[in-house]
Amino acid sequence: MLLKTHVVTFHLQPSPENYDSIIFGASMLCRDGTFYWADDADWSPESAKRDESTWIAAKKLSWRDVSEWVGAHLHDGPGSAEI
Repeated sequence: MLLKTHVVTFHLQPSPENYDSIIFGASMLCRDGTFYWADDADWSPESAKRDESTWIAAKKLSWRDVSEWVGAHLHDGPGSAEI
């Protein structure tokens, strides 16, 4: 889990109607003391298309392992198996 504090910008780009919100790739980088996370693997804060994605800019980033929240089973559809 990522915890972003001292948030500078939170840009939410909703999915188009009748589309899912699955994140297939993401970017995380640090520029000039600001941490960025975006739901696009090719995203950059300098890009002219930057606001076509959801992204967060924050001055502080922390994380922790929360694997125990997932449990012993995969929950991604039919035929899910135990880990």
